[in-house]
Amino acid sequence: PEYWHESAYLGNGRLGLMIYKEPEKNYIRFETSNCDVHDHREKRDVFGTPRLLTGHFALHPEGEIISGKMRLDLWNAEATTDIVTTKGAIHLKTFVHADDMIMIVKATTEGEEKDFQWEWIAAEANSPRYLFFKNQGKMDKIPQDYQLNPAAEISKKDDINLSTQKLLAGGETVVGWQESKAEKGERILWINLTHTFPQTNAGEICMKEIKKAGRQGFKKLQSTHRKWWNAYYPASFITLPEIQKENFYWIQMYKLASATRGDRALIDNTGPWLTETPWPNAWWNLNVQLTYWALNASDHLDLAASLENALYNHIDELRLNVPSAYRSNSLGIGVASNLECMSTEIGIPGKGKAQVGLLPWA
Repeated sequence: PEYWHESAYLGNGRLGLMIYKEPEKNYIRFETSNCDVHDHREKRDVFGTPRLLTGHFALHPEGEIISGKMRLDLWNAEATTDIVTTKGAIHLKTFVHADDMIMIVKATTEGEEKDFQWEWIAAEANSPRYLFFKNQGKMDKIPQDYQLNPAAEISKKDDINLSTQKLLAGGETVVGWQESKAEKGERILWINLTHTFPQTNAGEICMKEIKKAGRQGFKKLQSTHRKWWNAYYPASFITLPEIQKENFYWIQMYKLASATRGDRALIDNTGPWLTETPWPNAWWNLNVQLTYWALNASDHLDLAASLENALYNHIDELRLNVPSAYRSNSLGIGVASNLECMSTEIGIPGKGKAQVGLLPWA
């Protein structure tokens, strides 16, 4: 795969990872994401409170990439990647742990590839809609008063690398990573991604998660990860006469459990696999409703609880979404909201292009 929409994708309802070869480059891209990461500005729109990109890891081989193959194991929720280069081969096993907030990449090598390099490339932490329009040269579609967040700062503490992204409106996002050597020359990359607001203690949480994962070790974490996933599928078991449709069904079951859990993120337009997009939030004029429909019929209301929790845990935000004259006895949600149900004020029925009645259908 050479594009995000072809990638192997992994997730645990909060953390997400996409793996693919960077087009026209000699490296493999590991795009990171966390559904918690969003801006906190006063404007309740896709420029004020959008999801934010975090960045990616680049695996640089010693030689030139000749070929490769990738397999996404749905049963165990793991991606296997084999890369052949002019100097050998690199074999990767990757998973985002089902319960713990840790992403793990284990690498073994052949030939002269034992010294391949990892590089962290921080993303620009501004609204994906801003990035989308900027790269298309449509600056007229960007608010003139839009202020850019500062660049991420790289540091190291307790042998853990940290990429700290401060936000103008408060809070921070920290990506932490540490590489360790295992038996038979194996290399293991441990990654955590944490967002806090209004607190600025994401770095402390990040380091704690990485140290905890290191103490448990790869084998134990892989075992508990597989146990969760292997227990998940039987509740939705069906057999269909057409194998293509059955395969499609199981892919959707995998995708849904990767995208949400009852106590984790609402599924928005991208789930935990954010890209540069003009739609970096949840759209309530059909997207959310259709996404959750499958969970009601597949015996997984446990996952669907993330929608219920998003709404009932943010009643105050739903009230602020309606004009002030109606807030004493009304709730509503606009076309687009962040994962805390904050949207611009909904319009008045019959006036302009107001889209109303979206909340009852959720």
